[in-house]
Parts: sequence; C-alpha cells; structure tokens
Amino acid sequence: MTTAIKIDYKKIIISTLIKMLVVVILVFTLNNWGQIKQSFGGDVPPLQSWMKETFTSNNLIVMVVLTLFFFFRTYVLHKKLAEKRSNYTAL
Repeated sequence: MTTAIKIDYKKIIISTLIKMLVVVILVFTLNNWGQIKQSFGGDVPPLQSWMKETFTSNNLIVMVVLTLFFFFRTYVLHKKLAEKRSNYTAL
C-alpha cells in the first residue's frame, strides 16, 4: 500500500527566496566594499555605479546557480522528511 507524499512547496519557495536575498546582499556588499568604505567618509558615489558593478553577467550566473542549488537542496530535504513521515504513519 503506497501513500502519496505531500511536499510543502510554499515553504521551499519561501526558504529559497530568503536565501536568494541573502546571496544578493552578500554579492552587493562584497562587490561594492570599496565604495561602501568611501561613503563612510562622506563621498557617496552615484547609485548607477553601485548597480553596474553588482549586476554583471558573472554575478547573475552565480546568483542563479546558488538559488537553484538552494532550491533543490531544500526540496530533497523536504522530500526525505515527507517520506519518513509517511513511513511512520503507514505503520
């Protein structure tokens, strides 16, 4: 007798979006650290130069790959937990 495994995709998507936001903040901070230090002294560069350095094709590829990695990792963990839960309820 097999039972359908229910996976909560909403939790997976929310978790992935939070992790993606952290990655974007990390990439933004690391790429613009020189400008961030410069802005503490009162010399703030224009926003366009901050965005130009952050959202390059290489950084976007890294962000997408990490987001996919986080999604599938979380999906596999939720799937394993759902299988364990269904095994316990089947007993």
